[in-house]
Amino acid sequence: MHSADINCTHLESLDETTKPLSWYARAQRSAWSVAMLVALILFTDMLAYGAIIPCLPTLIIEKLHGTPKDIGILFGCFAFGYLISTPLFAVYSDTYKNRRYPIMLGSVCLIGSTLCFAWATCFSMFVIARLFQGVSAGASWTIGLGMLADTFPTETLGRVMGTVIIAHTVGFVLGPVIGGILYEAGGIRAPFYFCGLFGLFTLTTAFWIAESDKGQLEEHVPLITNGNKRVVLAGIEPALPIYLLKKYNASTATIGTIFVALVVPCFLGPLTGYLSDKYGRPYFIVAGMVLASFSAFLLSLPWEGSMYSVVPLLFLYGLSNPVVHTPLMPEMGYIVSQMNSTAYAQVYALYNMAYSLGTLIGPLVAGCIMSSSSLGDVSHQFHILMLLFSALILLFFPVSLVIAVKKFQ
Repeated sequence: MHSADINCTHLESLDETTKPLSWYARAQRSAWSVAMLVALILFTDMLAYGAIIPCLPTLIIEKLHGTPKDIGILFGCFAFGYLISTPLFAVYSDTYKNRRYPIMLGSVCLIGSTLCFAWATCFSMFVIARLFQGVSAGASWTIGLGMLADTFPTETLGRVMGTVIIAHTVGFVLGPVIGGILYEAGGIRAPFYFCGLFGLFTLTTAFWIAESDKGQLEEHVPLITNGNKRVVLAGIEPALPIYLLKKYNASTATIGTIFVALVVPCFLGPLTGYLSDKYGRPYFIVAGMVLASFSAFLLSLPWEGSMYSVVPLLFLYGLSNPVVHTPLMPEMGYIVSQMNSTAYAQVYALYNMAYSLGTLIGPLVAGCIMSSSSLGDVSHQFHILMLLFSALILLFFPVSLVIAVKKFQ
């Protein structure tokens, strides 16, 4: 079958001048079709991820009579599935020059995850659902970013990635809101069925897009990389819903709405991508880390008032995300191209493994702190957690600063 495919491709290339591709075939092979597919993948991934955030405290604490530590474990299970699956997807994709099958497998895992969530009756089923969801995210981010790096030149990759990642932001904005509303209006299964339908649509679209010829014709070059990676701490995701639920008795819809402030700044991704392409990506990465540490410190300070008083601080914290990640991802692709390599999936796997380690450690730490009665009430627990995260982010600042200075010497 492989030789037949090669012969078919060869005959098509010989006949290109006399038989132009139809508009349908051109659409399947278009660079912007690839970008739209990656945007859909990231949107669906974050829609499902975000929809679960406001629902978990109610499901685990009230329905299963669990603890905040159990919620932290579930967030950690997502990261564990993410961490384990990422290198496997990357090595397979770069070795066999195939992006489609891992993407389709990731979509199947997402559908399976939503069904497990919808029909879960015990804690172990929630664990399985989160593991499947983590595996799906490993495929989405590792292979999706690799597809963009395969298709677009490195000098415009920042703008392209910044634009595509808007879909990720929209998914995370809509996810908590839709999840909370559907949970209250349609019952426990409604948000998960909704996300499962998007997973099915993503699977169908991935099947439709033609596999890139670039990945099949280029010679494989082993990737050797020792670049700096930034671990993103994700403890705020399980901690904030617990805090709002216990202190203010907030509903799932309200928690989901407040989370919007955390992700709205990500709409600035195209702007930070354009500016970092023009003025230098490492400078933006350093500035974003300083902003993340500073805003986490502000969240650690005691504050009173309504639950909505946390919104401006969450917005500031969320602003660090496009400042760091939008320039970081194309910079990694640029490093691969400078090494005359095409192993983009492997280098983005390293990025995702660092990310998944952060999302594994952060929620577990958050769950332990938010469950510790010796640290006072829920307000003290939340502020201590944010102060700890601020200090941890600062630890990475000197390394990033040295790399930025060396880059422009």
